[in-house]
Amino acid sequence: MRIIDVLKDENISLSLNGKSKNEIITELVELASNSENFIDKNKVLTSIFEREKTMSTGIGYGVAIPHGKSTGVK
Repeated sequence: MRIIDVLKDENISLSLNGKSKNEIITELVELASNSENFIDKNKVLTSIFEREKTMSTGIGYGVAIPHGKSTGVK
């Protein structure tokens, strides 16, 4: 899978409402769950939260790329 195949305009938000890291991740997963590649939103959330426990996906300056391995996507 290439990032260009999943990174569509409708999956991008520059104005998130979440106040905590978990709220923002949940909001991003909700936004991305409209993708045809999504199967199970809860599995995706679980995998991302587990990944965040191991090591943060934040890269600095308010930028992060939350991710995890999940059977919740194709």
